[in-house]
Amino acid sequence: MLLSWADCARLPTEVVSAAAGADFEALVRVAIADAIRDLPDTTAWLRSPDIHLDWLDALLFAEGDLQVTVEQMAYDGDPHLVASRARLKKVRRALDRARSLAGQYRHQARRTRDAHDHHDAVHVAQRWLRHHFADEADQIRDELCRRAGLPFHAPDRPTTVDGLHAIELAAEQSTPALPPDHPAAVLLVAAREPFLAIVEADIRQQKSRNQALRHPLVLRRWRQALEALLDDCQPRAHAASPRRLGALEVDLRTLEPDRARRVLRSRRFFTAALQRLAEFEQVVRRLHLEAEQHDHERQRPWAEIESKTRAELARRRRDEHAFLLRSLHPYGVEFASPRLDPRWCDDTNRWAAVRRQALTALAEGTWTTAVPSSRPAGAAQDDADTARRNAYLRRQVLAGTLTPRQAQSFRERDNRRRRAKEPTLGDENGQIRCHWEV
Repeated sequence: MLLSWADCARLPTEVVSAAAGADFEALVRVAIADAIRDLPDTTAWLRSPDIHLDWLDALLFAEGDLQVTVEQMAYDGDPHLVASRARLKKVRRALDRARSLAGQYRHQARRTRDAHDHHDAVHVAQRWLRHHFADEADQIRDELCRRAGLPFHAPDRPTTVDGLHAIELAAEQSTPALPPDHPAAVLLVAAREPFLAIVEADIRQQKSRNQALRHPLVLRRWRQALEALLDDCQPRAHAASPRRLGALEVDLRTLEPDRARRVLRSRRFFTAALQRLAEFEQVVRRLHLEAEQHDHERQRPWAEIESKTRAELARRRRDEHAFLLRSLHPYGVEFASPRLDPRWCDDTNRWAAVRRQALTALAEGTWTTAVPSSRPAGAAQDDADTARRNAYLRRQVLAGTLTPRQAQSFRERDNRRRRAKEPTLGDENGQIRCHWEV
């Protein structure tokens, strides 16, 4: 289904999304229509977790294609040049939002994976307890490993040269060897010139992309070929650098017509190759996360043993564990809450001071008489204000009024304003008190 910009505004989102999901050119038109018009339902769909990378890919293509189109219109004296320049400017703004949103999704995925117990007071107290009573904990762990029939230590993580090497190792360990007739295996043994021709054909074809190039074992060679093609095309396209098109510095009207058309074709190819290089980076990020997940699965039996070790140590050292929990009470989302406030435990320096004070009390034997700090007055109102502010900023980002980067900048400025009105980390008695911030 060939969509026009008017169709994107007129048709239901279900019809538009179905057409865009089946055809890349339709997706590009939807992305451009969303950039230049107010389409709330389409905007929400494009920014969803499952679609946002396709949206980014379409905008990368649209931005490069529109730039070269504007340059060609200027050369031809097209009367629609001003409107096309305005459209290109809006597409570039949408591309900035798409890049910011992709980074935000990556950050959320990483924090979701890594912070499963980072904000849990019980798990934090158990980790601190395990650190203080390391020898006793090691004995418990060794006994649990013997019962489970596991070696005392988890297998070492493989040494990798770079992110691509980690992806290649994970692919070799998790999947059987490729048969000789597999498309990826054929690409791996192809000579340089035929391989470059395959990559060039993939660049020129937007609708049906060569999935064998996206295979984990072919990624390194794909990147090398893309970089070689960009290096070769740069002087012919009059690009600013091998990795950036930039503005066209040469006046096409001073060139022979055939040469001017060749320059425009080279610039169009250059932008498509840059789009493929950006797609390569997205594929690498996704596969790198999968490689990390594969490594976590290999380490899972020992991680479970470690969790049981901490729980058993907490049972044996019940009083010390209770003290550590009490020391964490002021730093919950509410006083004595089992969930810790990320505004504290995500601040490395300040959280290290909290940890050091608690472990020092254990080491010096003063923990039996230590009194935890109290939650400062006004913190509940501050938390409510923060929640309202964050909800407002999320709505603005989803509506496209603010980019995620602008919302983060607003939070940081508000944080500095609040910190300027609050007490310092230590009071006159040397006790650590909450320093509530967003």
